[in-house]
Amino acid sequence: VQYCGAPGARLVGAVYALASHGGEVDAGGDVPGYLVRWDGAQWVQIGASGTVRCVHVAGTILYIGYDNGSVSYWDGLSLHGYGQSELWSVRSLIHYDGKLVAAGYPADLICVWNPGWDYLYPTSFFDAPDTIHDMAVFLDRLYVGGDLYGRSWDYQDVDNMGYWDGT
Repeated sequence: VQYCGAPGARLVGAVYALASHGGEVDAGGDVPGYLVRWDGAQWVQIGASGTVRCVHVAGTILYIGYDNGSVSYWDGLSLHGYGQSELWSVRSLIHYDGKLVAAGYPADLICVWNPGWDYLYPTSFFDAPDTIHDMAVFLDRLYVGGDLYGRSWDYQDVDNMGYWDGT
């Protein structure tokens, strides 16, 4: 393991999210500045509006999900806000069907940017205490995984993972 930075320049605090973006590495979490960028020699603060729980790269844009339920994006020059989602904590961001989707806690709220936050589907798929930790798109389906103890989207008895195909 190689540490990023000279002694004293290391990150202090938990890192919850990493992304390669714009030729550099971005790290977010409970670190000073909440979102920082490693340029190969030092950590540079990008800033953020709270504890960063997840990041998602699409093209040249870095999307950021926060523990307080808000979402923002970094365009390489400045940070812009999408505002507060219905989630208490955003743990995963992804693009599905051409739209930004946010999930996390509670798992029964999966939000989509329309613009403005709305629900992806107006029915509860999982129990409220559940948490979605990550999402992936495969074969036109949105897969979610996490601490999911309710029924899964395909109505099979599979705990901790489910998918939605848009119907």
